[in-house]
Amino acid sequence: MGAGGSGTEGWTEVRLGVVGSFRVPPNLAPQPVTGTDSIFGILTGPGLRILYDYGRFGGPIADSETEETIASGRRNVGGSNAEEVTLRRRDGSGVVRAVQVPRGRESLTLRVECVDVATCAVADAVFDSLWFF
Repeated sequence: MGAGGSGTEGWTEVRLGVVGSFRVPPNLAPQPVTGTDSIFGILTGPGLRILYDYGRFGGPIADSETEETIASGRRNVGGSNAEEVTLRRRDGSGVVRAVQVPRGRESLTLRVECVDVATCAVADAVFDSLWFF
């Protein structure tokens, strides 16, 4: 599925410069951030936060000090074999679904941080909407 994939009609397209794009629910708002060596962004909405970091020094897929892995595996994202994890916050404040997609010497880390597992179900549609140009 590309950026216009099933389940994301009416969603907002997030462009990764000239590299690619993905779609997010329309109720998310971009937060003011500046990436120094990458394409970086944060979008927030009710019970949900999405972070993306594309570049040579992309962010880690998980923070072992504050997050515990509850599932991990591989999935096809944007035509690439990506690492996928589901994490639980050690303080009980929520769940994280994340993928890390290698692209040559660079990579994309895409994290969907949620208040609960049900809210994080949106991560599948976000990940499936990723498309590299």
